[in-house]
Amino acid sequence: MAAFPAMPLYTDAYLADTRHLTTEEHGAYLLLLMCAWRNAGCELEDDNKSLARITGLTPARWRRLRCRLETFFIVEDGRWRQRKLSAVHEDVAARVARNRVNGARGGRALAAKRTRHHDSPGSKLGTKVDGKAGGNGAGNSVAAKAKTKPLKQQHQSDAGEVNAKAEVSVDSEWSTAILGACGEGMVIDASVIHLWRAADVDLARDIVPTITAIRMRELSRTGKPPLRLGYYRDAVLEAAAANTKAMRAGKKARAPMSAGPKSRFDPTDLGHWRRLLGDPGSRFRGDYMAQHWFVPSDHPEFQACTLGPNPRFQRNPRIPAEIYQDYARPWYWR
Repeated sequence: MAAFPAMPLYTDAYLADTRHLTTEEHGAYLLLLMCAWRNAGCELEDDNKSLARITGLTPARWRRLRCRLETFFIVEDGRWRQRKLSAVHEDVAARVARNRVNGARGGRALAAKRTRHHDSPGSKLGTKVDGKAGGNGAGNSVAAKAKTKPLKQQHQSDAGEVNAKAEVSVDSEWSTAILGACGEGMVIDASVIHLWRAADVDLARDIVPTITAIRMRELSRTGKPPLRLGYYRDAVLEAAAANTKAMRAGKKARAPMSAGPKSRFDPTDLGHWRRLLGDPGSRFRGDYMAQHWFVPSDHPEFQACTLGPNPRFQRNPRIPAEIYQDYARPWYWR
């Protein structure tokens, strides 16, 4: 499932940019946008066979439409990116992060408010006790509020100054740690760091382990690590949400990588293939493997490695005939 199942579509802007397209080109363009929305980094691989499969076109027909549709994208470094789609994706991610933070803060704030109300002199409990003693509960409440308000404002002012002073040091600490996890060539995007901080993401628990795991996975899969911090954004938010949920349930935080020894995947071993692929009747497992045709670095049993060409797009000679016999038909392999 995509990180954000609903993709906003601004119809006025869309029609203003695409009225020159044919009905077939409209359909292909929208399918490209929707599939890019579901992918990490909001991008597509620059591979004609893969893009033809996404659009539901034959390779020959796709090559005829490509020259027109690629004008809507930025095609570089072997990836297709749509500037407006990436911006909308970042806005949605920011809103989701803010909602998570506000939801968590709402629960904590309500509990704190109830505690303060219970302990304050003007609460119902305080008024009742004062009344028994012959005192004026309402008057005491007003006086207590008048006395505590300046002190509260002073605390808020002091907290603001402390936060302002700590802002630079925190950003510097996070940037240094993130650069260390990402490696050379990474350009730090301040907006991504601010988004993580707003979502109460933990640097040591969520960010560094997740970046390290994804970087190792991409190195084993493509031979080069991601160079944009936004590539890690959603994965870090998901890891933070999972770890927070686990801690609330009294469990340990989820480890992004297995610490135990792993075995090397043997493409000639039928048992390895079956343990890796799972139930051939699982439609969801088939969809996942179609999009992630490699052994990731966080796999609990096998070391990270590539599996050869994706069998949905071309015949893979590394896959044994017995595995093809069991999986090719239900998973739409060639």
